[in-house]
Amino acid sequence: MKIKKDLMIVALATFCLTATLFMMTSTKSQAPSGTYDPLLDSNHDGSIDIYDAIQLANHYDTSGDPTLNVNVISMPQRQPWEPHALGFRSVSWTNYIGGSSWSITPGYGIWFGGYSRLFIFLSAYDVNPPFANVTFYVSGILWNITADTAAYETFNREESNITLYPGLGYLGSVMKVEIKAETIEYLTVMVESPNVPSGSVEVGLHMYLRNE
Repeated sequence: MKIKKDLMIVALATFCLTATLFMMTSTKSQAPSGTYDPLLDSNHDGSIDIYDAIQLANHYDTSGDPTLNVNVISMPQRQPWEPHALGFRSVSWTNYIGGSSWSITPGYGIWFGGYSRLFIFLSAYDVNPPFANVTFYVSGILWNITADTAAYETFNREESNITLYPGLGYLGSVMKVEIKAETIEYLTVMVESPNVPSGSVEVGLHMYLRNE
């Protein structure tokens, strides 16, 4: 019985593939003939082949909402003047520790509705004095729900951080956070140095949203 079912699936897949090839040769497509089209790659393996046709055959004669749920996979580094880029600032420390806060709303007005994950790209460079070891990390987020404070979420340095050593240049790291509310009131960062009691470092934050 299983062999017969598999033969029927292969036969239907072959029919679908033949019909698709016929339509491609007889009609105009947005992508030139012979060009890879990711929308036709149903299993997203980078190749359009018989496996895609089999998956199409398995879902033949079904219907539903045609809206595609598109996720942002890659996170190119934004420039400080682009949306969701909070830019760079100098953060100083005294007695081996220091901190600062980025005010996000209402100045930036970043709305998180419809997204489930927030990615924070951390960057740091230009340590003063240059022989200091410095660790930079996000220590807390104050979430907002329609202008009303939701909760203050804290983070430790092990979750995501950047550590600069003497002679080391620009560094970056990405922090993944579950979105808890519609906006963020402010975001707090901390810097720590184990070998220099006071100094400063240029740090930066860039934010990216994704629905998972």
